[in-house]
Amino acid sequence: MFRILVYVSVLLVMSGCASVAEVNYFTLSPIQAAPVPVRSNGRSYYLKALHLTGVADRPHITIRTSEYAIATRENDRWAEPLDQMIFSVIAEGLGRSATQVEMNTQRPLARDPLSVEITEFLADTNGSIRLVGYWVETGSTSAPHFFNIEQNAVSTSGQDIAKGMSFALAQLVKQMLLQ
Repeated sequence: MFRILVYVSVLLVMSGCASVAEVNYFTLSPIQAAPVPVRSNGRSYYLKALHLTGVADRPHITIRTSEYAIATRENDRWAEPLDQMIFSVIAEGLGRSATQVEMNTQRPLARDPLSVEITEFLADTNGSIRLVGYWVETGSTSAPHFFNIEQNAVSTSGQDIAKGMSFALAQLVKQMLLQ
């Protein structure tokens, strides 16, 4: 009985010494871009729908390690579902622009709904971020607007990748507003 007690005590002490890696949580944030001129037709957009492909829609930060391989960072995770954060960042950027235009022109704008499809939104092992996909005016017969945005993160840390991804989304919003 004494041996069992000593054995259990040793196991408890050893398990208490084991270290657990710290988990880091990151968010995407809207980036204040330079003011964008009013579209010639005086219309504005709002985001109605967003779809993010499965390879990018994971709880962990996902890194492209080669043309045919990705890896997840077990200790670097998104604080919210990535598609929800992307939706919020784009919607806020579009809404901020419309509000600025309405304040400057003293009249409300007609707002056209958009749907966005993101087929790739990953960083690579060098911190290069790619945001690829297209957006369409919902209910319109106009052709889709394709985008392929590249942004370099300052480093490959989770925080710098999240910041670089936020800048890539700001570039996307700017492209939408200039179409």
